[in-house]
Amino acid sequence: MHPESPHPESGEQPSLFEAWLSSELKSQYGQKARILNELGLLEILPEKNEIGIVAIDGREYPFPEPETIEAELRKNKEFYARKMSQGFTELYIIPFGLPLERFTHAAKNEILRCHRQGGLHSAKKDPDDPSEMPENLDVDEENPVDKWEGYDRADETGKLVYYPGEFSENHQGKTKQDLISDQNYPFPGYNIILAPKNPNIPAKGKGKKTGGRDELEAGNPPQEYLKTIQTEEAYAGESGLTPEDRLTMLLNSLKRGQGMIDDYSGNAKASCLTGAYFPSFGRVPVSCWSRGYRRFCLGGDDPGGRDGGDGASAGVRIGA
Repeated sequence: MHPESPHPESGEQPSLFEAWLSSELKSQYGQKARILNELGLLEILPEKNEIGIVAIDGREYPFPEPETIEAELRKNKEFYARKMSQGFTELYIIPFGLPLERFTHAAKNEILRCHRQGGLHSAKKDPDDPSEMPENLDVDEENPVDKWEGYDRADETGKLVYYPGEFSENHQGKTKQDLISDQNYPFPGYNIILAPKNPNIPAKGKGKKTGGRDELEAGNPPQEYLKTIQTEEAYAGESGLTPEDRLTMLLNSLKRGQGMIDDYSGNAKASCLTGAYFPSFGRVPVSCWSRGYRRFCLGGDDPGGRDGGDGASAGVRIGA
């Protein structure tokens, strides 16, 4: 359940909320559904004869309808209005129940497509600045996406857990199977989140304040980011991102021509994915673009490690 949010002092937040529902929800929904379909992550379900996914449990999960998303948003209007006023206005629909390997395979194909059709390029500091020129990025065509061996089927075997309460043996996280079987979540098989429009993480001292919320900046340990979103009022109701979330954001950025995210040698930082945890390794997932290796990398970080090139982002799970 989301925490209760204070009543807005004016009509500004509900107005933004209603404006987003009327002008953004269906257009963003249509764009994101089309991208997932073009990436081959959706299919016609053989039994239900609807568009959706077949998850790791072998069950069919139809693609959520925009009306269902709107209904969930309206159930806690004040909370979502507040988060929208803090910049959480980009909708992502993550086919979470798919094996993680499907996401990495799609990322490999999309990076190669960009590279071969005009070139892969870096993301801008400001996606809305037409004067900013992105940099071209070289690509290792043999291995454009590299992942640490700890990821191998970890989401299917339960070795990767999601939404941990802490990074320890007492992590309190859930497996992917636990989550897609959760009867209380309105979008089984999927994560539907709101996130900031710019997915890239700012350097230390370069973050912005929006709606009373300071943007999370690079340079802190993963465990500190997790504590921040758990305990500070401005971040109430937010969750750390999962590898599936971040790869979906990457795929959307590439499909929309907005460039490579998590490019820590460029306009971004590596992303500590505090919405997941490897208990047996004591590691937090991390994603980045390595210019040296010319590939997108999925690795694991020490929860207490601090690096100026690493940061974290958060999202708001609709209906959680």
